[in-house]
Amino acid sequence: MTDETTHSQPEPQTRASDSGSARDARRPQPMIYTVRCTFPRPELRAEWIAWVVDGHAQEVVAAGATSADVVVLEEPPLSADARYTFPSREAFDAYVAEDAPRLRGEGLARFPPELGLRYARSLGLLRVLHGRDATRC
Repeated sequence: MTDETTHSQPEPQTRASDSGSARDARRPQPMIYTVRCTFPRPELRAEWIAWVVDGHAQEVVAAGATSADVVVLEEPPLSADARYTFPSREAFDAYVAEDAPRLRGEGLARFPPELGLRYARSLGLLRVLHGRDATRC
């Protein structure tokens, strides 16, 4: 995870050697963008999850993500992750430039850090896919 802040943006560097070959570097690599929120009270977590599930996640998908998931973490501290898959770094960068400022602003207006919430964002390259539609990255 990145340091807990609402203002930093991770900027990982992807090299051909990271994915195994120069051929893989030419193929778009899926990116996983995670927003972790830590809550002071269970009712705030439930409210935040409902907000993500009932609209915010769909807006992120409409802005370029291919999927969205919420992970309710079971171990302390009281946390939940919103995880978004983007088809490529370029798609994620377009989201950051065009839609993220508005969507982050809406979230922070509704769930400001002053309520005791802490946010941390991370971005990572999805290296191996498993499942029915899997390909090796």
